[in-house]
Amino acid sequence: MEAAQLFGYYPVGNVDVGGYRLGGLAWWGGNEDEYRDGLAPLAVFEVVDNPEQALARLKHARDRWRGGVRLYAVVRDENARKALERVLRGGSFHELRRRVKVILLDELRGGLVQDLRRHGELVREFVTLDKD
Repeated sequence: MEAAQLFGYYPVGNVDVGGYRLGGLAWWGGNEDEYRDGLAPLAVFEVVDNPEQALARLKHARDRWRGGVRLYAVVRDENARKALERVLRGGSFHELRRRVKVILLDELRGGLVQDLRRHGELVREFVTLDKD
């Protein structure tokens, strides 16, 4: 959530998508209005405990909001990454293979979020250039 806010997005956790609940996080543009008005999020994130379940949630988000939404699967380690990539290569979720970006949790926690905290004011300045 913190990274989304530093980038100027409106993050929402556990989003209800027409009777299906996303277990992760979705980012809407700049403010709460886009979320309340039912507009599509810019990005959907799922933390992967079970590859099939996480991909089912991401596929449902894509089916609901179609083209513009970016899909991210956040994995805990390299073993989880490999398991997810195996599921993506074959079976029911092969169409997501080029649409889901896989991110290691440590990349977010250890690197990105710490850097954003350190440079938060500057990041907020640059991401809000078009919002004046």
